[in-house]
Amino acid sequence: MDRQYNTAAMLAQYYGPEALAGFTRDIAWNVDNPNDLSLPLPGGGSVATRVTRRSQAAPAASRLETSEYLRQTFESPSETTRASRVKASQCFVKYKWRSAAAAEGGPEIVATQARSRGPEGRREGLVNLQPI
Repeated sequence: MDRQYNTAAMLAQYYGPEALAGFTRDIAWNVDNPNDLSLPLPGGGSVATRVTRRSQAAPAASRLETSEYLRQTFESPSETTRASRVKASQCFVKYKWRSAAAAEGGPEIVATQARSRGPEGRREGLVNLQPI
């Protein structure tokens, strides 16, 4: 999985498709050290993400579930608010796939992502990733 491109593609949903190339270029991620990703934000500032734990399960032949626990450090662009903010969250993704015949022209692979933050597991949002 290419975390650099996937992160850029999700950000492009907010900033517009023309921002995809810039985000892809500016995100620092290395396949040999996949736990760390750093991202400069538009208007200054940055966010550094570290995966601290991950797991996966295959509850059925046509399903895969992955979970990652993240620590994100946000740096403010302002000189007056230079303090870092740290946030912990979990990213849970369910993948389901089917044959082209069973999909009958619909998506063959569907991924649904949910993010929770903090120890209480408050849900931040649900993102349906584009079918492949």
